Amino acid sequence: MRYFVYSLEIRHDGLGKFRTIRGSTRDEVEQKARAQLIAWEEAYQRKLEREHRREKIVAARQSKEQSLELTASFKKARSALLNILQDTLQRDDTINWDLLKNHEPFSEPEPEPPPEPTIPPEPSLPPLTLSFLDRISRRRRERAEAAHAERIAALLANWNGQCAAISQSYQAELESFEKRRAEWMSRKLAFIEKQAADNAAIDRQASRYMERDEDAVAEYCDMVLSRSEYPEPITKEYTVDYDSERKIVAVDYVLPAIEDLPLIQEVRYVAARDEFEFKEMRPKDADTFYNQVLCSICLRTIHELFEADRADALDLCVFNGFVRFKDSRDGNTKQSCIMSVAVTKNAFRTLDLAHVDPVACFRSLKGLAAPKLQERVAVKPVLQLSRDDPRFVQAIDVIGKLSEGVNLAALGWEEFEHLVRILFEREFASAGAEVKITRASRDAGVDAVIFDPDPIRGGKIIVQAKRYSNTVGVSAVRDLYGTILNEGASKGILITTSSFGRDAHEFAMNKPITLLDGNHLLYLLEKHGTKARIDLAEAKRLGTSLERFS
Repeated sequence: MRYFVYSLEIRHDGLGKFRTIRGSTRDEVEQKARAQLIAWEEAYQRKLEREHRREKIVAARQSKEQSLELTASFKKARSALLNILQDTLQRDDTINWDLLKNHEPFSEPEPEPPPEPTIPPEPSLPPLTLSFLDRISRRRRERAEAAHAERIAALLANWNGQCAAISQSYQAELESFEKRRAEWMSRKLAFIEKQAADNAAIDRQASRYMERDEDAVAEYCDMVLSRSEYPEPITKEYTVDYDSERKIVAVDYVLPAIEDLPLIQEVRYVAARDEFEFKEMRPKDADTFYNQVLCSICLRTIHELFEADRADALDLCVFNGFVRFKDSRDGNTKQSCIMSVAVTKNAFRTLDLAHVDPVACFRSLKGLAAPKLQERVAVKPVLQLSRDDPRFVQAIDVIGKLSEGVNLAALGWEEFEHLVRILFEREFASAGAEVKITRASRDAGVDAVIFDPDPIRGGKIIVQAKRYSNTVGVSAVRDLYGTILNEGASKGILITTSSFGRDAHEFAMNKPITLLDGNHLLYLLEKHGTKARIDLAEAKRLGTSLERFS
Protein backbone atom coordinates (compact mmCIF):
# COMPACT_ATOMS: atom_id res chain seq x y z
CA MET A 1 0.00 0.00 0.00
CA ARG A 2 1.34 3.39 -1.09
CA TYR A 3 1.77 5.95 1.65
CA PHE A 4 1.05 9.60 0.72
CA VAL A 5 3.03 12.13 2.66
CA TYR A 6 2.11 15.35 0.81
CA SER A 7 -1.29 16.76 -0.26
CA LEU A 8 -2.47 19.98 -1.92
CA GLU A 9 -6.00 21.36 -2.42
CA ILE A 10 -6.67 23.06 -5.76
CA ARG A 11 -9.81 24.66 -7.23
CA HIS A 12 -11.04 26.35 -10.40
CA ASP A 13 -13.78 28.94 -9.79
CA GLY A 14 -14.79 29.19 -13.45
CA LEU A 15 -15.65 25.49 -13.65
CA GLY A 16 -16.58 25.15 -10.01
CA LYS A 17 -14.07 22.31 -9.58
CA PHE A 18 -12.29 21.26 -6.39
CA ARG A 19 -9.72 18.48 -5.80
CA THR A 20 -7.12 17.33 -3.29
CA ILE A 21 -3.85 16.17 -4.88
CA ARG A 22 -1.80 13.62 -2.93
CA GLY A 23 1.73 12.25 -3.50
CA SER A 24 4.78 10.83 -1.78
CA THR A 25 6.89 13.86 -2.66
CA ARG A 26 6.29 17.61 -2.91
CA ASP A 27 7.40 17.69 -6.56
CA GLU A 28 4.98 14.92 -7.44
CA VAL A 29 2.08 16.79 -5.82
CA GLU A 30 2.95 20.10 -7.48
CA GLN A 31 3.39 18.43 -10.89
CA LYS A 32 -0.01 16.74 -10.63
CA ALA A 33 -1.58 20.01 -9.45
CA ARG A 34 -0.14 21.98 -12.41
CA ALA A 35 -1.30 19.33 -14.88
CA GLN A 36 -4.81 19.37 -13.40
CA LEU A 37 -5.04 23.18 -13.40
CA ILE A 38 -3.91 23.28 -17.05
CA ALA A 39 -6.54 20.71 -17.99
CA TRP A 40 -9.18 22.63 -16.10
CA GLU A 41 -8.21 25.94 -17.76
CA GLU A 42 -8.31 24.36 -21.23
CA ALA A 43 -11.77 22.99 -20.46
CA TYR A 44 -12.83 26.40 -19.15
CA GLN A 45 -11.65 28.17 -22.33
CA ARG A 46 -13.56 25.66 -24.45
CA LYS A 47 -16.62 26.39 -22.35
CA LEU A 48 -16.18 30.12 -22.85
CA GLU A 49 -15.84 29.65 -26.60
CA ARG A 50 -19.04 27.61 -26.69
CA GLU A 51 -20.87 30.26 -24.67
CA HIS A 52 -19.48 33.02 -26.86
CA ARG A 53 -20.65 31.22 -29.99
CA ARG A 54 -24.08 30.76 -28.44
CA GLU A 55 -24.17 34.45 -27.48
CA LYS A 56 -23.20 35.50 -31.01
CA ILE A 57 -25.90 33.27 -32.41
CA VAL A 58 -28.45 34.74 -30.02
CA ALA A 59 -27.21 38.30 -30.68
CA ALA A 60 -27.33 37.78 -34.42
CA ARG A 61 -30.82 36.34 -34.12
CA GLN A 62 -31.87 39.33 -31.99
CA SER A 63 -30.19 41.79 -34.36
CA LYS A 64 -31.94 40.19 -37.30
CA GLU A 65 -35.24 40.40 -35.45
CA GLN A 66 -34.46 44.03 -34.63
CA SER A 67 -33.72 44.76 -38.27
CA LEU A 68 -37.08 43.26 -39.19
CA GLU A 69 -38.76 45.39 -36.52
CA LEU A 70 -37.04 48.52 -37.83
CA THR A 71 -38.09 47.70 -41.37
CA ALA A 72 -41.66 47.19 -40.19
CA SER A 73 -41.61 50.47 -38.25
CA PHE A 74 -40.52 52.43 -41.33
CA LYS A 75 -43.17 50.70 -43.39
CA LYS A 76 -45.80 51.50 -40.77
CA ALA A 77 -44.72 55.14 -40.66
CA ARG A 78 -45.03 55.43 -44.44
CA SER A 79 -48.43 53.75 -44.38
CA ALA A 80 -49.64 56.24 -41.75
CA LEU A 81 -48.52 59.16 -43.91
CA LEU A 82 -50.17 57.72 -47.01
CA ASN A 83 -53.44 57.33 -45.08
CA ILE A 84 -53.71 60.84 -43.63
CA LEU A 85 -56.44 61.74 -46.11
CA GLN A 86 -58.43 58.57 -45.43
CA ASP A 87 -58.10 59.03 -41.68
CA THR A 88 -59.73 62.46 -41.64
CA LEU A 89 -62.74 61.12 -43.57
CA GLN A 90 -63.61 58.99 -40.54
CA ARG A 91 -64.03 62.02 -38.27
CA ASP A 92 -66.33 65.01 -38.06
CA ASP A 93 -64.10 68.08 -38.08
CA THR A 94 -66.82 70.45 -36.88
CA ILE A 95 -66.00 72.24 -33.66
CA ASN A 96 -68.32 71.16 -30.84
CA TRP A 97 -68.51 74.34 -28.81
CA ASP A 98 -70.04 72.58 -25.82
CA LEU A 99 -67.05 70.25 -25.57
CA LEU A 100 -64.79 73.28 -25.37
CA LYS A 101 -66.57 74.45 -22.26
CA ASN A 102 -65.51 73.55 -18.76
CA HIS A 103 -68.27 71.62 -17.00
CA GLU A 104 -66.07 70.15 -14.30
CA PRO A 105 -67.20 70.71 -10.71
CA PHE A 106 -64.95 72.44 -8.23
CA SER A 107 -62.57 69.63 -7.34
CA GLU A 108 -61.27 70.87 -3.98
CA PRO A 109 -63.16 69.13 -1.15
CA GLU A 110 -64.93 71.25 1.42
CA PRO A 111 -63.08 71.42 4.75
CA GLU A 112 -64.48 69.12 7.42
CA PRO A 113 -65.67 70.77 10.66
CA PRO A 114 -63.92 69.66 13.83
CA PRO A 115 -65.65 66.87 15.75
CA GLU A 116 -67.71 67.81 18.77
CA PRO A 117 -65.51 67.80 21.88
CA THR A 118 -65.82 64.99 24.40
CA ILE A 119 -66.43 66.51 27.82
CA PRO A 120 -65.19 64.32 30.66
CA PRO A 121 -67.92 63.28 33.10
CA GLU A 122 -68.26 65.21 36.30
CA PRO A 123 -66.07 63.57 38.92
CA SER A 124 -67.79 61.51 41.60
CA LEU A 125 -67.30 63.29 44.89
CA PRO A 126 -66.07 61.17 47.77
CA PRO A 127 -68.28 61.23 50.91
CA LEU A 128 -67.07 62.72 54.15
CA THR A 129 -65.60 60.00 56.35
CA LEU A 130 -65.21 60.74 60.05
CA SER A 131 -63.30 58.65 62.54
CA PHE A 132 -64.44 58.01 66.09
CA LEU A 133 -62.20 60.78 67.40
CA ASP A 134 -63.52 63.16 64.69
CA ARG A 135 -67.03 62.54 65.95
CA ILE A 136 -66.25 63.20 69.60
CA SER A 137 -63.89 66.14 69.03
CA ARG A 138 -65.38 69.26 67.57
CA ARG A 139 -61.99 70.65 66.51
CA ARG A 140 -60.99 67.41 64.76
CA ARG A 141 -64.39 67.27 63.09
CA GLU A 142 -64.00 70.82 61.75
CA ARG A 143 -60.52 70.04 60.42
CA ALA A 144 -61.78 66.87 58.74
CA GLU A 145 -64.69 68.72 57.17
CA ALA A 146 -62.37 71.52 55.92
CA ALA A 147 -59.95 68.99 54.39
CA HIS A 148 -62.84 67.22 52.71
CA ALA A 149 -64.14 70.46 51.30
CA GLU A 150 -60.69 71.28 49.91
CA ARG A 151 -60.51 67.89 48.21
CA ILE A 152 -63.95 68.41 46.69
CA ALA A 153 -62.98 71.89 45.52
CA ALA A 154 -59.72 70.60 43.98
CA LEU A 155 -61.56 67.84 42.12
CA LEU A 156 -64.16 70.28 40.79
CA ALA A 157 -61.49 72.85 39.88
CA ASN A 158 -59.49 70.24 37.96
CA TRP A 159 -62.62 69.06 36.14
CA ASN A 160 -63.63 72.62 35.32
CA GLY A 161 -60.10 73.30 34.05
CA GLN A 162 -60.22 70.28 31.78
CA CYS A 163 -63.61 71.35 30.44
CA ALA A 164 -62.38 74.89 29.85
CA ALA A 165 -59.24 73.69 28.07
CA ILE A 166 -61.27 71.35 25.85
CA SER A 167 -63.75 74.11 25.12
CA GLN A 168 -60.98 76.58 24.36
CA SER A 169 -59.23 74.12 22.04
CA TYR A 170 -62.51 73.33 20.29
CA GLN A 171 -63.23 77.01 19.87
CA ALA A 172 -59.80 77.54 18.27
CA GLU A 173 -60.38 74.59 15.93
CA LEU A 174 -63.80 75.96 15.08
CA GLU A 175 -62.38 79.39 14.28
CA SER A 176 -59.67 77.79 12.11
CA PHE A 177 -62.32 75.72 10.34
CA GLU A 178 -64.47 78.78 9.68
CA LYS A 179 -61.47 80.61 8.24
CA ARG A 180 -60.50 77.66 6.04
CA ARG A 181 -64.10 77.24 4.90
CA ALA A 182 -64.39 80.92 4.07
CA GLU A 183 -61.17 80.71 2.02
CA TRP A 184 -62.44 77.54 0.34
CA MET A 185 -65.76 79.19 -0.45
CA SER A 186 -63.89 82.17 -1.91
CA ARG A 187 -61.84 79.87 -4.15
CA LYS A 188 -64.97 77.98 -5.17
CA LEU A 189 -66.83 81.16 -6.08
CA ALA A 190 -63.78 82.40 -8.04
CA PHE A 191 -63.64 79.05 -9.88
CA ILE A 192 -67.36 79.19 -10.69
CA GLU A 193 -67.13 82.80 -11.84
CA LYS A 194 -64.11 82.08 -14.05
CA GLN A 195 -65.75 78.94 -15.41
CA ALA A 196 -68.91 80.89 -16.23
CA ALA A 197 -66.88 83.70 -17.81
CA ASP A 198 -64.85 81.27 -19.91
CA ASN A 199 -67.95 79.39 -21.04
CA ALA A 200 -69.69 82.69 -21.83
CA ALA A 201 -66.66 83.70 -23.91
CA ILE A 202 -66.99 80.44 -25.86
CA ASP A 203 -70.68 81.16 -26.42
CA ARG A 204 -69.82 84.64 -27.67
CA GLN A 205 -67.15 83.21 -29.93
CA ALA A 206 -69.61 80.67 -31.31
CA SER A 207 -72.20 83.40 -31.86
CA ARG A 208 -69.66 85.63 -33.62
CA TYR A 209 -68.67 82.71 -35.80
CA MET A 210 -72.25 81.94 -36.79
CA GLU A 211 -72.65 85.65 -37.61
CA ARG A 212 -69.59 85.27 -39.90
CA ASP A 213 -67.50 87.81 -38.06
CA GLU A 214 -64.22 87.97 -39.98
CA ASP A 215 -61.89 87.46 -37.02
CA ALA A 216 -64.15 84.79 -35.52
CA VAL A 217 -64.23 82.78 -38.76
CA ALA A 218 -60.43 82.97 -39.04
CA GLU A 219 -60.08 81.81 -35.42
CA TYR A 220 -62.57 79.00 -36.04
CA CYS A 221 -60.65 77.76 -39.09
CA ASP A 222 -57.44 77.91 -37.07
CA MET A 223 -59.09 75.81 -34.34
CA VAL A 224 -60.24 73.24 -36.88
CA LEU A 225 -56.73 72.78 -38.25
CA SER A 226 -55.12 72.80 -34.81
CA ARG A 227 -57.33 69.87 -33.72
CA SER A 228 -56.25 67.78 -36.71
CA GLU A 229 -53.85 65.06 -35.56
CA TYR A 230 -51.05 64.08 -37.91
CA PRO A 231 -48.44 61.33 -37.59
CA GLU A 232 -44.80 62.25 -37.28
CA PRO A 233 -42.87 63.95 -38.80
CA ILE A 234 -45.61 66.37 -39.90
CA THR A 235 -45.69 69.44 -37.68
CA LYS A 236 -48.74 71.65 -37.90
CA GLU A 237 -47.36 75.08 -38.74
CA TYR A 238 -49.65 77.35 -40.73
CA THR A 239 -51.34 80.74 -40.91
CA VAL A 240 -54.98 81.34 -41.77
CA ASP A 241 -56.40 84.45 -43.45
CA TYR A 242 -60.08 85.08 -44.14
CA ASP A 243 -61.82 87.53 -46.46
CA SER A 244 -65.41 87.96 -45.30
CA GLU A 245 -66.54 89.90 -48.36
CA ARG A 246 -65.54 87.17 -50.81
CA LYS A 247 -65.91 84.30 -48.29
CA ILE A 248 -62.37 83.12 -49.01
CA VAL A 249 -60.10 81.31 -46.56
CA ALA A 250 -56.39 81.14 -47.38
CA VAL A 251 -54.01 78.77 -45.62
CA ASP A 252 -50.23 79.08 -45.82
CA TYR A 253 -48.98 75.67 -44.67
CA VAL A 254 -45.37 74.73 -43.86
CA LEU A 255 -44.87 71.28 -45.38
CA PRO A 256 -42.25 68.69 -44.40
CA ALA A 257 -39.11 68.42 -46.49
CA ILE A 258 -38.52 65.12 -48.27
CA GLU A 259 -35.54 64.34 -46.06
CA ASP A 260 -37.85 64.49 -43.03
CA LEU A 261 -39.94 61.55 -44.25
CA PRO A 262 -39.24 57.85 -43.47
CA LEU A 263 -37.57 56.87 -46.73
CA ILE A 264 -35.83 53.69 -45.47
CA GLN A 265 -37.10 50.76 -47.50
CA GLU A 266 -35.32 47.98 -45.60
CA VAL A 267 -32.98 47.50 -42.64
CA ARG A 268 -30.58 44.55 -42.86
CA TYR A 269 -28.24 43.14 -40.26
CA VAL A 270 -24.79 42.26 -41.63
CA ALA A 271 -23.32 39.70 -39.26
CA ALA A 272 -19.83 39.89 -40.75
CA ARG A 273 -19.60 43.57 -39.81
CA ASP A 274 -21.96 43.37 -36.86
CA GLU A 275 -23.85 46.44 -38.03
CA PHE A 276 -27.13 47.49 -39.59
CA GLU A 277 -27.36 48.42 -43.24
CA PHE A 278 -30.08 50.88 -44.26
CA LYS A 279 -31.45 50.62 -47.77
CA GLU A 280 -33.34 53.70 -48.90
CA MET A 281 -36.24 53.84 -51.33
CA ARG A 282 -35.40 54.27 -54.97
CA PRO A 283 -35.38 57.98 -55.90
CA LYS A 284 -38.38 57.51 -58.19
CA ASP A 285 -40.38 55.79 -55.44
CA ALA A 286 -39.34 58.43 -52.91
CA ASP A 287 -40.49 61.20 -55.27
CA THR A 288 -43.86 59.50 -55.75
CA PHE A 289 -44.24 58.99 -52.00
CA TYR A 290 -43.36 62.62 -51.24
CA ASN A 291 -45.82 63.95 -53.84
CA GLN A 292 -48.59 61.78 -52.41
CA VAL A 293 -47.97 62.92 -48.83
CA LEU A 294 -47.92 66.62 -49.69
CA CYS A 295 -51.00 66.43 -51.90
CA SER A 296 -52.77 64.47 -49.14
CA ILE A 297 -51.98 67.24 -46.64
CA CYS A 298 -53.38 69.77 -49.08
CA LEU A 299 -56.62 67.88 -49.74
CA ARG A 300 -57.04 67.01 -46.06
CA THR A 301 -56.70 70.66 -45.02
CA ILE A 302 -59.30 71.81 -47.55
CA HIS A 303 -61.65 68.97 -46.60
CA GLU A 304 -61.45 69.76 -42.88
CA LEU A 305 -62.20 73.45 -43.41
CA PHE A 306 -65.15 72.85 -45.73
CA GLU A 307 -66.59 70.05 -43.60
CA ALA A 308 -66.43 72.16 -40.45
CA ASP A 309 -68.03 75.19 -42.14
CA ARG A 310 -71.34 75.17 -40.25
CA ALA A 311 -71.77 78.93 -40.63
CA ASP A 312 -71.53 78.64 -44.43
CA ALA A 313 -68.77 81.25 -44.28
CA LEU A 314 -66.52 79.66 -46.92
CA ASP A 315 -67.05 79.65 -50.65
CA LEU A 316 -63.42 79.29 -51.69
CA CYS A 317 -60.39 77.72 -50.01
CA VAL A 318 -56.82 78.52 -51.04
CA PHE A 319 -53.95 76.27 -49.95
CA ASN A 320 -50.38 77.48 -50.32
CA GLY A 321 -47.75 74.91 -49.34
CA PHE A 322 -44.31 76.13 -48.28
CA VAL A 323 -41.09 74.29 -47.48
CA ARG A 324 -38.09 75.53 -45.53
CA PHE A 325 -34.65 74.40 -46.61
CA LYS A 326 -30.97 75.23 -46.47
CA ASP A 327 -29.90 77.02 -49.61
CA SER A 328 -26.68 75.36 -50.77
CA ARG A 329 -25.60 78.61 -52.41
CA ASP A 330 -25.33 80.65 -49.20
CA GLY A 331 -26.20 78.17 -46.45
CA ASN A 332 -29.15 80.27 -45.30
CA THR A 333 -32.60 78.93 -44.44
CA LYS A 334 -35.06 79.77 -47.19
CA GLN A 335 -38.78 79.28 -47.63
CA SER A 336 -40.49 78.63 -50.97
CA CYS A 337 -44.08 78.13 -52.02
CA ILE A 338 -43.95 74.85 -53.94
CA MET A 339 -47.67 74.13 -54.35
CA SER A 340 -50.80 76.24 -54.53
CA VAL A 341 -54.43 75.52 -55.32
CA ALA A 342 -57.81 77.25 -55.01
CA VAL A 343 -61.08 75.35 -55.04
CA THR A 344 -64.71 76.24 -54.39
CA LYS A 345 -66.78 74.38 -51.85
CA ASN A 346 -69.27 73.23 -54.47
CA ALA A 347 -66.54 71.81 -56.68
CA PHE A 348 -64.77 70.12 -53.77
CA ARG A 349 -67.97 68.44 -52.56
CA THR A 350 -68.25 66.58 -55.85
CA LEU A 351 -65.03 64.67 -55.05
CA ASP A 352 -65.10 61.18 -53.59
CA LEU A 353 -61.99 61.58 -51.46
CA ALA A 354 -62.14 57.99 -50.26
CA HIS A 355 -61.17 56.79 -53.73
CA VAL A 356 -59.07 59.56 -55.27
CA ASP A 357 -55.37 59.52 -56.00
CA PRO A 358 -54.13 62.60 -54.10
CA VAL A 359 -51.66 63.71 -56.78
CA ALA A 360 -54.08 63.24 -59.66
CA CYS A 361 -56.81 64.99 -57.66
CA PHE A 362 -54.55 67.95 -56.93
CA ARG A 363 -53.73 68.25 -60.64
CA SER A 364 -57.42 68.00 -61.60
CA LEU A 365 -58.15 70.97 -59.34
CA LYS A 366 -55.68 73.00 -61.44
CA GLY A 367 -53.16 73.05 -58.63
CA LEU A 368 -49.82 74.71 -59.33
CA ALA A 369 -46.68 72.70 -58.56
CA ALA A 370 -43.60 71.34 -60.22
CA PRO A 371 -43.79 67.66 -61.30
CA LYS A 372 -41.30 66.80 -58.56
CA LEU A 373 -42.12 68.65 -55.37
CA GLN A 374 -38.83 67.64 -53.76
CA GLU A 375 -37.02 69.91 -56.21
CA ARG A 376 -38.60 72.90 -54.41
CA VAL A 377 -39.35 74.80 -57.57
CA ALA A 378 -41.14 77.95 -56.42
CA VAL A 379 -44.61 78.72 -57.77
CA LYS A 380 -46.62 81.87 -57.40
CA PRO A 381 -49.53 81.42 -54.96
CA VAL A 382 -52.90 81.54 -56.70
CA LEU A 383 -53.96 84.10 -54.09
CA GLN A 384 -51.46 86.78 -53.08
CA LEU A 385 -50.96 87.67 -49.45
CA SER A 386 -53.54 90.13 -48.22
CA ARG A 387 -52.31 93.72 -48.26
CA ASP A 388 -55.35 95.17 -46.52
CA ASP A 389 -53.83 95.48 -43.09
CA PRO A 390 -55.29 97.99 -40.55
CA ARG A 391 -51.74 98.71 -39.42
CA PHE A 392 -50.86 100.35 -42.73
CA VAL A 393 -50.92 104.16 -42.89
CA GLN A 394 -50.55 106.77 -45.61
CA ALA A 395 -46.97 107.24 -46.72
CA ILE A 396 -45.11 110.55 -46.43
CA ASP A 397 -42.35 111.46 -48.89
CA VAL A 398 -39.66 112.25 -46.36
CA ILE A 399 -36.68 111.83 -48.69
CA GLY A 400 -37.88 114.59 -50.99
CA LYS A 401 -37.88 117.01 -48.07
CA LEU A 402 -34.43 116.14 -46.74
CA SER A 403 -31.69 118.69 -47.11
CA GLU A 404 -28.25 117.49 -48.18
CA GLY A 405 -26.08 116.33 -45.29
CA VAL A 406 -29.00 115.97 -42.88
CA ASN A 407 -28.24 114.04 -39.69
CA LEU A 408 -30.49 110.96 -39.80
CA ALA A 409 -30.08 110.44 -36.06
CA ALA A 410 -31.73 113.84 -35.47
CA LEU A 411 -34.92 112.91 -37.37
CA GLY A 412 -38.08 112.13 -35.43
CA TRP A 413 -38.79 108.43 -35.18
CA GLU A 414 -41.90 108.72 -37.37
CA GLU A 415 -39.95 110.58 -40.06
CA PHE A 416 -37.26 107.92 -39.82
CA GLU A 417 -39.78 105.12 -40.45
CA HIS A 418 -41.22 106.92 -43.48
CA LEU A 419 -37.66 107.49 -44.70
CA VAL A 420 -37.05 103.74 -44.54
CA ARG A 421 -40.29 103.04 -46.40
CA ILE A 422 -39.50 105.43 -49.25
CA LEU A 423 -35.95 104.09 -49.40
CA PHE A 424 -37.06 100.48 -49.81
CA GLU A 425 -39.83 101.46 -52.18
CA ARG A 426 -37.21 102.91 -54.49
CA GLU A 427 -34.88 99.95 -53.94
CA PHE A 428 -37.59 97.43 -54.93
CA ALA A 429 -39.25 99.62 -57.58
CA SER A 430 -37.76 97.67 -60.49
CA ALA A 431 -39.35 94.47 -59.20
CA GLY A 432 -42.82 96.03 -58.99
CA ALA A 433 -42.91 95.62 -55.22
CA GLU A 434 -45.16 97.54 -52.88
CA VAL A 435 -44.01 98.92 -49.53
CA LYS A 436 -46.41 99.71 -46.68
CA ILE A 437 -45.62 101.48 -43.41
CA THR A 438 -47.43 100.61 -40.18
CA ARG A 439 -48.91 102.67 -37.41
CA ALA A 440 -46.49 103.23 -34.56
CA SER A 441 -49.04 102.32 -31.90
CA ARG A 442 -50.06 99.04 -33.53
CA ASP A 443 -46.97 97.88 -35.34
CA ALA A 444 -46.51 94.69 -33.29
CA GLY A 445 -42.86 94.72 -34.21
CA VAL A 446 -43.44 95.64 -37.86
CA ASP A 447 -42.39 99.07 -39.15
CA ALA A 448 -42.83 98.36 -42.86
CA VAL A 449 -43.96 95.47 -45.07
CA ILE A 450 -42.66 94.81 -48.59
CA PHE A 451 -44.79 92.75 -50.97
CA ASP A 452 -42.40 91.47 -53.62
CA PRO A 453 -44.22 89.68 -56.47
CA ASP A 454 -41.10 87.90 -57.69
CA PRO A 455 -42.09 84.18 -57.72
CA ILE A 456 -38.64 83.00 -56.63
CA ARG A 457 -37.10 85.53 -54.28
CA GLY A 458 -40.27 87.46 -53.44
CA GLY A 459 -43.04 87.22 -50.90
CA LYS A 460 -43.74 89.16 -47.76
CA ILE A 461 -40.70 90.95 -46.30
CA ILE A 462 -40.77 92.50 -42.83
CA VAL A 463 -38.73 95.67 -42.28
CA GLN A 464 -37.93 97.07 -38.85
CA ALA A 465 -36.26 100.45 -38.43
CA LYS A 466 -34.26 100.98 -35.25
CA ARG A 467 -33.04 104.53 -34.65
CA TYR A 468 -30.68 103.33 -31.95
CA SER A 469 -27.97 105.34 -30.21
CA ASN A 470 -26.20 102.21 -28.98
CA THR A 471 -25.09 98.93 -30.54
CA VAL A 472 -28.05 96.73 -31.49
CA GLY A 473 -28.01 93.54 -29.45
CA VAL A 474 -29.33 90.06 -30.15
CA SER A 475 -32.74 90.71 -28.54
CA ALA A 476 -33.81 93.02 -31.40
CA VAL A 477 -32.78 90.42 -34.00
CA ARG A 478 -34.53 87.67 -32.05
CA ASP A 479 -37.71 89.76 -31.90
CA LEU A 480 -37.55 90.29 -35.67
CA TYR A 481 -37.23 86.55 -36.25
CA GLY A 482 -40.29 85.93 -34.10
CA THR A 483 -42.19 88.54 -36.11
CA ILE A 484 -41.15 86.88 -39.38
CA LEU A 485 -42.61 83.57 -38.18
CA ASN A 486 -45.77 85.16 -36.76
CA GLU A 487 -46.41 87.18 -39.93
CA GLY A 488 -45.70 84.24 -42.24
CA ALA A 489 -43.07 86.34 -43.98
CA SER A 490 -40.32 85.00 -46.21
CA LYS A 491 -37.64 87.39 -44.97
CA GLY A 492 -36.85 90.16 -42.50
CA ILE A 493 -34.67 93.26 -42.73
CA LEU A 494 -33.42 95.11 -39.66
CA ILE A 495 -31.96 98.56 -40.37
CA THR A 496 -30.43 100.91 -37.81
CA THR A 497 -28.59 104.19 -37.51
CA SER A 498 -25.97 102.51 -35.31
CA SER A 499 -24.30 99.09 -35.64
CA PHE A 500 -24.90 95.46 -34.69
CA GLY A 501 -23.14 93.48 -32.02
CA ARG A 502 -21.43 90.16 -32.59
CA ASP A 503 -24.25 88.24 -30.92
CA ALA A 504 -26.76 89.87 -33.28
CA HIS A 505 -24.77 88.78 -36.35
CA GLU A 506 -24.34 85.24 -34.97
CA PHE A 507 -28.07 84.86 -34.34
CA ALA A 508 -28.93 86.14 -37.84
CA MET A 509 -26.65 83.56 -39.48
CA ASN A 510 -28.53 80.82 -41.36
CA LYS A 511 -31.82 82.70 -40.91
CA PRO A 512 -33.77 84.75 -43.47
CA ILE A 513 -32.60 87.99 -41.87
CA THR A 514 -30.59 90.87 -43.36
CA LEU A 515 -28.87 93.32 -41.02
CA LEU A 516 -28.20 96.85 -42.36
CA ASP A 517 -26.21 99.23 -40.17
CA GLY A 518 -25.75 102.98 -40.45
CA ASN A 519 -23.17 102.69 -43.22
CA HIS A 520 -25.54 100.56 -45.31
CA LEU A 521 -28.31 103.08 -44.72
CA LEU A 522 -26.16 105.98 -45.94
CA TYR A 523 -25.06 103.92 -48.95
CA LEU A 524 -28.63 103.14 -49.97
CA LEU A 525 -29.68 106.77 -49.62
CA GLU A 526 -26.77 107.94 -51.75
CA LYS A 527 -27.57 105.22 -54.27
CA HIS A 528 -30.99 106.82 -54.70
CA GLY A 529 -29.74 110.39 -54.87
CA THR A 530 -29.72 111.57 -51.25
CA LYS A 531 -26.59 112.40 -49.26
CA ALA A 532 -26.96 112.25 -45.51
CA ARG A 533 -24.92 111.60 -42.40
CA ILE A 534 -25.32 109.98 -38.99
CA ASP A 535 -24.03 111.80 -35.91
CA LEU A 536 -25.41 110.24 -32.72
CA ALA A 537 -23.52 112.64 -30.45
CA GLU A 538 -25.01 115.66 -32.23
CA ALA A 539 -28.48 114.17 -31.99
CA LYS A 540 -28.05 113.78 -28.25
CA ARG A 541 -26.89 117.38 -27.90
CA LEU A 542 -29.94 118.54 -29.83
CA GLY A 543 -32.11 116.55 -27.48
CA THR A 544 -33.48 114.19 -30.11
CA SER A 545 -35.37 111.41 -28.35
CA LEU A 546 -33.87 108.01 -29.02
CA GLU A 547 -35.72 106.35 -26.18
CA ARG A 548 -38.23 104.56 -28.35
CA PHE A 549 -35.54 102.49 -30.00
CA SER A 550 -32.82 102.52 -27.33
